[in-house]
Amino acid sequence: LFRPTEDDPKEIEANEADDEENKYVPQTENQCSLTNWCHYPKSILKNCRTAHMDPEVPEGVEIEPEELLKQIEAKDPYEARLKAISKDNEIEEGIPAWSVRC
Repeated sequence: LFRPTEDDPKEIEANEADDEENKYVPQTENQCSLTNWCHYPKSILKNCRTAHMDPEVPEGVEIEPEELLKQIEAKDPYEARLKAISKDNEIEEGIPAWSVRC
């Protein structure tokens, strides 16, 4: 139903079929699998936001703001959009973060 945009994989767009014959319609029996469910909203970063703020370069430091932002993103990377919930970390050993009841 959705896909990452070609320009920015952190953004998503509707994956609409060109004609009604090729339109995807989810089936109830397919919804019983964790692999068919994914995260739609942006993940929350360590800074408690869904995006990094534009960094302010400290005085006396010679670095470009873009380079500083890359360093910040390397320490606190974005999660993939539309990540399957089956790939989430376990709550405890052997206990998955999600369950589906059918």
